Amino acid sequence: MLSIQREPDYIAESKLFCRKAGMDPKDIPYPKVMMTSKELEDKRGEYEEILSVVQFFSQKVLDSLKGTPLLLAVSDEEGFILHMMGDETIKNTINQLGIRPGVQFTEQAMGTNVVSLSLKHSGLPIQVIGADHYHECLHQIACYAVAFHYTDIGDLLGSLIIMTSVEYQNPLMVTMLSITVDSIERELLLRKQNRQLNIMNQIMMENATNGIIITDKEGRITGFNRTAQSFTGLSKELALCRSVLYLSPMDHYIYDVIQHGKNTKTSRSVLNKRTRTPVLSVYLMLSPFTTNRNISLEHLDNFAILRNVLKRKKGTTTWPTMTI
Repeated sequence: MLSIQREPDYIAESKLFCRKAGMDPKDIPYPKVMMTSKELEDKRGEYEEILSVVQFFSQKVLDSLKGTPLLLAVSDEEGFILHMMGDETIKNTINQLGIRPGVQFTEQAMGTNVVSLSLKHSGLPIQVIGADHYHECLHQIACYAVAFHYTDIGDLLGSLIIMTSVEYQNPLMVTMLSITVDSIERELLLRKQNRQLNIMNQIMMENATNGIIITDKEGRITGFNRTAQSFTGLSKELALCRSVLYLSPMDHYIYDVIQHGKNTKTSRSVLNKRTRTPVLSVYLMLSPFTTNRNISLEHLDNFAILRNVLKRKKGTTTWPTMTI
């Protein structure tokens, strides 16, 4: 005996809303609100990082389903379409309905649609297939959408949408979309945490009582805090992007560690050339880094910590100003 598949509650509720609003299912729905070119450009600028992450993972979806006519779109939290990518035939079809980047999807204007429903029911993956749409002109389209957030604070950011022809509908589409959104949310959270960590590191570095010098694997200076400026007499602007070989008389200590390319900790004293008394204690550490456990380690960054070993009562000692 064939079982009759029950309409999801969110579809039934949306269709009831459309009927109560007096919509005619034979009409062609058309967006009532559209951003200007400037507004769309500004919004894309605001969402620049989010869009770059979404596009990266969306392209993976398109690549994995080559041969299937798919259109992927991303909306903001208010239902404005910010970007579309994928099959040009589907894109041209929906463009004829006025659906393009910059338009806003609302139930009031567009009837039953995945964009509005995914934002309204942001904890649910949404699918609206064929006759699930209130308007008959959309009965040949299958749509899927999942909202995405900043998971640490629960902020709703927007929705990722897949559109295809109804003959290509597949229940696994919504599962794949959910997995993709999970990857997007984790990447966005990681980037956010890295930014916060970077800010904290910058604050700690700039306020450290020891001099800190950071270089890339080639020995070019990429970080140079206030205390390092005081010790060396060099400004940050002059030091950045220069080789550590310019940091005489401690240059060869740091460069030696860089050349060995291994995790090393060592302390060296730098002597005053005239009195032969210690001026600075130089602590060096090389930090290898890799993004893949199966790949041999390749060091990317190094840092040196400079500590003044003279007693406070002797006052602050600096090296003569160096020219580079």
